[in-house]
Amino acid sequence: MEKQKAFFSWETHEEKQIKRSNDWYWGLGLIAVFGSAGAFLVGNFLFGVLIILSAVVLFLFAKKESKEKLFQITSQGIMRGDVLHRYKTIESFWIETENEEEPTLVIHTSRIFDPVIAIPITSDVPLEDLHGFLINIIKEEYIQEPRFHKILDKIGL
Repeated sequence: MEKQKAFFSWETHEEKQIKRSNDWYWGLGLIAVFGSAGAFLVGNFLFGVLIILSAVVLFLFAKKESKEKLFQITSQGIMRGDVLHRYKTIESFWIETENEEEPTLVIHTSRIFDPVIAIPITSDVPLEDLHGFLINIIKEEYIQEPRFHKILDKIGL
């Protein structure tokens, strides 16, 4: 992909950095052990294995460090790292400034799976200029980040 001119550019973590205590990992392990043991006791071996695999995946995701990602608003679309969301696939946008530590650019795309994307905006990005640029290209519409995303953020996943 050729280099594009970025009108707005910033680097930040896409996911919130959450420091998990040893108790969190112990709790995950205990739930996995007792849940799978209960499944094995009632003869549901497949569910027991599924619980163990789920706990391993949760453990691996919890240990993974969140890297900073480059976000850019270009003439072609919105870049999230190496992924370009072209303007023709973005149906609407909203800049959420309430109830957040930092503002969030929420875009609704035409993707079937997970169509709502929340992009954190750092304090050095002028929100009025960003809004003025995007409103000339994309329809502005109130969009809430999905509750499922917020629940996962609250429990630290």
